[in-house]
Amino acid sequence: MNRRSFCALPLLSLPPSSTAAQPARARIPQDSPLSGVRWTGGFWRDCMHRLRHIQLPGVIDGSFLSPLNGASMLNFRRAAGIEVGGAVGRFWSDGDCYFVLDTTARLYAHQPDSYLREKLDHWASLIARLQREDGLIDTWTSLKELDPATAAIWNRFERSRRQAQGSFQGGIPYNVAHLYACALSHNRATGENGLLAVAGKALSQFLEQSQLPDAAARGYGMGGPAAFAFALHYQRTEEERFLHALQRSSSGARTIFGPPLRQSREIFGHGTQTSNMLRANTMLAAITGEPALLEALERLADNLLSRKIYLTGAVAPVMTGQRPNLQVNGATYTGERIMEAVGEEYDLPNDHSYCESCAISLYMEWMYLMFRLTGKAVYMDAAERALMNGVLGCVSVDQANFFYANPQEQLRGAKRRREADPNFDNSSHYTWKRVHIQTCACCPPKVMRAIALSAEMACSANREGLWVNLYGENTASLPIPGAGDVELRQSSAYPWDGKVRLTFARVQRPVPFDLLLRIPGWVENDVPVSVNGTRREDDVLPGSYHRIRRTWKAGDTVEIELPMPVRLMAAHSRITDNRDKVAIMRGPIVYCLEQDDLPEGVTLESLRLPATANFKPVSTGELGGVSKLTGTLLMGGESSAEPKLVYDESDNRLYRKARFTDRHTVQARRGIAVPAALIPYYARLNRKGDYFRIWLPVD
Repeated sequence: MNRRSFCALPLLSLPPSSTAAQPARARIPQDSPLSGVRWTGGFWRDCMHRLRHIQLPGVIDGSFLSPLNGASMLNFRRAAGIEVGGAVGRFWSDGDCYFVLDTTARLYAHQPDSYLREKLDHWASLIARLQREDGLIDTWTSLKELDPATAAIWNRFERSRRQAQGSFQGGIPYNVAHLYACALSHNRATGENGLLAVAGKALSQFLEQSQLPDAAARGYGMGGPAAFAFALHYQRTEEERFLHALQRSSSGARTIFGPPLRQSREIFGHGTQTSNMLRANTMLAAITGEPALLEALERLADNLLSRKIYLTGAVAPVMTGQRPNLQVNGATYTGERIMEAVGEEYDLPNDHSYCESCAISLYMEWMYLMFRLTGKAVYMDAAERALMNGVLGCVSVDQANFFYANPQEQLRGAKRRREADPNFDNSSHYTWKRVHIQTCACCPPKVMRAIALSAEMACSANREGLWVNLYGENTASLPIPGAGDVELRQSSAYPWDGKVRLTFARVQRPVPFDLLLRIPGWVENDVPVSVNGTRREDDVLPGSYHRIRRTWKAGDTVEIELPMPVRLMAAHSRITDNRDKVAIMRGPIVYCLEQDDLPEGVTLESLRLPATANFKPVSTGELGGVSKLTGTLLMGGESSAEPKLVYDESDNRLYRKARFTDRHTVQARRGIAVPAALIPYYARLNRKGDYFRIWLPVD
């Protein structure tokens, strides 16, 4: 296997041992070409269309050209002398601008057009013009500390912090790392090497500077973003010094979790910092195959998925909190203050959850990388759940407006309601609607890049065969070792319907290989699978990849049908906010009840869900074309104080199908029947109302 081909995201890793890397150990080391999968219809084509025609232009030609935005591409124009003025926004904002261009490159690879090409050419040329002789590219450094027009201090947001911590405080690693990632996507999309050569020079200069004795004082840190770039560069070039730097970056006696990574058992800390570290370590494990590192990553992934993640795939609910003191292998790790963070087990409140959009997007990518590392469906299931609920919910369905924080419910009395914020301060992260201009604008570009990543995530290829990871209307054209170029066309109305038809349009060489179909863990019933019209008799197991091995030829078809009943979900009993409440899912989609879909005079807070509720899907043209769930809720009357849900304490799953007490199921409840419709959580708060909830009290 070619270790250069596993291309993903940030990484850390093992103590310096062998001087040369071993062969790649990733289960699926080959990245699909950026143009390898195209969404051709249905749900994901619509998402990519909105990304291309609403969200990206609204950012690259709108908010990211505003001096009021926390990340501004004006800095590049001013540093190049095209415009007069000093730096605006945040000192790390170059990195967020590179995320925007990374998305532009991915969209261009997905479906090229002149607008996207013009943007790529313009900004790549401008970035190259800013490179200093020593290799550094950083607009705040280039613009110095004075506005050349007025001689006024320009760093209005960060002046005091920068004076206290040094002029390079934190920004350089972030900016250089994301420049390199952007340049790599640009190269993969266009085939051109110019921007990649510029970024490689900047990264090499950064590595040299980070190894100087005073590197820390000068701000040349080697945390997650820097390690991420070292991993990407090593995979492409196999330059050993970048592997050694990557290994050194993870060999410390402490991590953001407290203990060293290989001893850590719980994820704690800032959402983006932890995800950067985990993604970087996942890449390192893919390169070296170190067993202790792989074991630690799987242990931490299990900690997240079984104790610290929302049903929607959102993470990091703690706005401000404290990591507790930890005792690990006889060593004590003193608790620390944490912000925008993953907190303690089962600490998953709904109303005051923070859940930054950045963290949702980056943790989704970590799950995808864990799938690539291991080939396990549980990680792809988690990536899909976060992508289709959490990530898509960060952005409006018809505007380039984004959430920074993503609470899991918003009821009357919440501090984010319209009445509590009549003047609407854009600087507030806890807002009752998505916003266009943000004083800290790190989230919009990461959300857009995560949506664009859906095409790359959809299918993978390795020596085993072709892996179908996401379902929808698409065409995948990928090289399979031995079989050559293979084209697979997928037809499906997923996620609104579970029927999927796959047709091989081309197989270059007639040799046996596997077609691996992800059977999501949420599937409860039998999944019929047919090849060329004949149903197969082998078992199809939820939460796994179903293998079909044969010598495929053009014209072969495979059909599967994933059952999609409406499911009532209960949470682990230790999640106190969700006691005696249920959530509703269908397929991978989490639903919520929004005030807009209730009769006049009926409030969210007054409604209860009968245990015998029967909700049915109804296709609509609303909110970008969603399927609603329609049914009946109860209002008024006397609600029973008896236990309603059965909690099996031996069941450690964070979320499971709701089970009701026998008496509660058959006992008639008094109250007024209220017709109601539920919408996908990702589509919430796109209309007039300010209120929604996922978890409904049971009656």
